[in-house]
Amino acid sequence: MLLYALLNSGGALLMKIGLDKLEIEGFEGIKINKELIKFLLKLLKSPIIMLGALLFISDFIIYQFALSLFDISTVKPLINLSIVFMILFGKIILKESISKKEWLGLFFLIGGAIIISLFPEASDVNYDLILIFVSGMIVLVLGFLIFIILRVINVNRESFFIALIASLYFAIGSIFNKVLLEILFSEIFLIIAILFVLSYGLAFLLITTSLYEDKLSIVGPIINLVSSTITIIFGVLLLNEEIIILFSGQAVFPQSFLKIFGIVLVAFGVILTYKKDIINLNTISNIERNNMQ
Repeated sequence: MLLYALLNSGGALLMKIGLDKLEIEGFEGIKINKELIKFLLKLLKSPIIMLGALLFISDFIIYQFALSLFDISTVKPLINLSIVFMILFGKIILKESISKKEWLGLFFLIGGAIIISLFPEASDVNYDLILIFVSGMIVLVLGFLIFIILRVINVNRESFFIALIASLYFAIGSIFNKVLLEILFSEIFLIIAILFVLSYGLAFLLITTSLYEDKLSIVGPIINLVSSTITIIFGVLLLNEEIIILFSGQAVFPQSFLKIFGIVLVAFGVILTYKKDIINLNTISNIERNNMQ
């Protein structure tokens, strides 16, 4: 997962740099109208963004391998390691400021990820395809409606909520992903595959919107934290995965609860790292817009 983190954060960095260049050239962000086609063409014509997309595809392959071996509730939190590199890239390359709370958050984040990886478990997936299909459709439609509402009413901290929707799509996409690995060549494979591609595709578009409007060191952690948390919940509710580790069929304290403890540390670390910036998201955005004017 360390290689995944490097590729993922590198892809995000290139996406941010590429989108900043589009901003300089007069790009005005994603809108649900004919401008969306122009936006997609701009992405395809940007070598930096395409290279970033290639890195995302590479880390996606690694993610598939990890999902084929371990529980989704174990794999998903570990991708938060990419946040470490996003912070470093933001600090060194993009010249973003890092507070003492952010450094403290890094400590908790790394510690939590290490604890989660101590006792990885491989288990059979137990699921109800109808429940997964219905739940996935609800998530996709609900997220899209919320996005449209956000664009219409112009709420404060809009990019924060867009990042949350992207996280939701990534989480349900991870569930589709896990199921696809179990139902290869089955009759319902094509349907789940379409939902999987749709969820990840929409999440990618939403990420570009958030990266365009805010700092890499804000968007990355929001998406990683929320998508990891939601994925764990989905894994328990939809795939019947266990979050408590059993030793010889019994729960042993504290070893059996290390996954929970590690997840809490990861969540607490990201909250510490980004609490101040999240609160001031709209203020930062307004200042940047005024400076551009």
